[in-house]
Amino acid sequence: MKSGNPGNTFLRRIIKIVLIPIKGGGIYSALQALAVGLDIKLRRLFEPEVDLLALALRPGETALDLGANFGLYAYHLSRAVGRHGKVVCFEPIPYTFLTLSKVVRLLGLKNVVLKPYGVADRPGVMHFSVPLQSNGHIMAGQAFIGGRNDDQGDRSQQVRWNRTKQVECLVTTVDSECLDAVDVSFLKVDIEGAEIFALRGARRTIENFRPTVLIEINPWFLDGFGVKIDDLINPFIELGYRLYIYDEGQGNLKLIGNFDQIVERNYLLIHSKFIDRFAAKVFP
Repeated sequence: MKSGNPGNTFLRRIIKIVLIPIKGGGIYSALQALAVGLDIKLRRLFEPEVDLLALALRPGETALDLGANFGLYAYHLSRAVGRHGKVVCFEPIPYTFLTLSKVVRLLGLKNVVLKPYGVADRPGVMHFSVPLQSNGHIMAGQAFIGGRNDDQGDRSQQVRWNRTKQVECLVTTVDSECLDAVDVSFLKVDIEGAEIFALRGARRTIENFRPTVLIEINPWFLDGFGVKIDDLINPFIELGYRLYIYDEGQGNLKLIGNFDQIVERNYLLIHSKFIDRFAAKVFP
């Protein structure tokens, strides 16, 4: 599941076909932002876990969106925290950030703060690989830190891109950007296998606030960075978190006790501090 990057709707496909000669330009970005914004509001762009945000957050609290893409979660987080809350979004890819900025303006998300950076365990500059579709358009939701080795792990399960574009981006840490943050109760992270580095750079924030964490885990992408699932999850377990999946069909959260069960999908790490918010949906 890709945050903000499900299959294209009819309107988005038309825009890509008609404007492909000027892809990446301001006109293309503006029209794409219009189409994306409409799709988000009409829930044509959607992930099941969005329905949990009203439980995870209270008005006036702060949410962090690492890998904001085109703003699917930013929109719903903005509504959940209300006018006195704050959503801080990090998105490093310049074209994606440009479109995200326009989506945020179009949707009137005045409590959303945008930061044009990637997130890692230390600040600096990194190269990102952005996959390209056959028509040359970028696949924004699939961009990843260039150090990922996709020849690791089970190669039959790997996503293979015929072409990628290299982009140099600034990266920062959550801890350094959120020194003055208050009431951080939710953290969403979806950065194509590099989640462990972002979370290491958010250690102080996590220890201070114990936010609920929505994280996409892709074991093959983790392999590409030499990261094991235990490396990613165990630091949270030591802090008092438990790992859950959301079963949309049953409408409940199910505890994951055996990490060998983990496959590519979204997971929630919920601390005992906030588990009561999900009491109606938590099942063994």
